[in-house]
Amino acid sequence: MSRPVVSAEDVRAAARKGDLRLELPAGAIVTPLARDEAARRGIELVEGEATAGGKSLRRAATCDPDDLERVVERVRERLPDADPALVRDIARRLLERLGG
Repeated sequence: MSRPVVSAEDVRAAARKGDLRLELPAGAIVTPLARDEAARRGIELVEGEATAGGKSLRRAATCDPDDLERVVERVRERLPDADPALVRDIARRLLERLGG
């Protein structure tokens, strides 16, 4: 069975529709150019859930509040003028993605 491929054109089509998230089919191959295009356009690539026997294989993403605050503090040390709410939101999403 072949795996679906997500190309830069798929990302451009999502951008034309005004989407900020592109749901990827489970097991999809995302081309490097598609990843670059998504980053350039600010489109989040979201992996679909893989299932086995009807049960989700996706682990629950967790974000330890202590880790979050440490990341926010370190970023604010280096970028003191950064918007604290924006830094916190980006750090939370990053930690969720890494932990998920």
